[in-house]
Amino acid sequence: MLSVSSVSHIPSLSSVPSLPVLGGNSEEPCTFPFSYKGRKYTACTMDNGQRPWCATTSNYEADHKWRYCGGNLDSSPCVFPFIYKDKTYHRCTAINDQMGRPWCATTPNYDKDHLWRFCFSKVYGGNSNGQHCMFPFTYKAELFHSCTNAGDKKGNFWCATTHNYNQDKLWHYCPDIILGGNAPGKSCAFPFLYNKQMHYTCISDGESSEKLWCSTTRNYDLDKKWTYCYTPGRTEDRGS
Repeated sequence: MLSVSSVSHIPSLSSVPSLPVLGGNSEEPCTFPFSYKGRKYTACTMDNGQRPWCATTSNYEADHKWRYCGGNLDSSPCVFPFIYKDKTYHRCTAINDQMGRPWCATTPNYDKDHLWRFCFSKVYGGNSNGQHCMFPFTYKAELFHSCTNAGDKKGNFWCATTHNYNQDKLWHYCPDIILGGNAPGKSCAFPFLYNKQMHYTCISDGESSEKLWCSTTRNYDLDKKWTYCYTPGRTEDRGS
């Protein structure tokens, strides 16, 4: 099943000797536990292969969907912001990956914990057949302008694919590359005070990439808490 003869290694992040080039026949994240040849696996395995791999459904025997494991906490959500080499990152970065693949830390401080994974660039999971996120959307009593981890036991970020999750119950997990800020998953707090002015919508002020963002409290000048907003029409926001 797992042929590795044609797969090369690349220089890695500072504390990991080498990172495998991702492969397999699925771009979805690992599913744990999964069954393979009558056994249950709760982590990536090297059984019948020379690199750690996982199934991306709960039953490999039935679905034959798999991928190599990329990172040392492949199923953990990204944490933003995170510190890498004394610099703070508010979104996925491709720094030090020679193939330009975005990655993130899965704890607030990579320099201390050395825990990371590659970022997912496409939507996955859920029950909406890959439909785009619909922002803003209502979940319980809150209005969200970006992906949220509210209600997800593992802390993974998701979005509704209609404007009203409470009514339609349609959703999927978000690609990591559209996440960011220092309070991702929180709802925007409109209006909010920024630079002594009130703002009633997401803004790009002060953001070098011109991505839209919002404060997650009423007073950004005081609290400095923010998250990126969805930007219609941008490739990284569509997860494609």
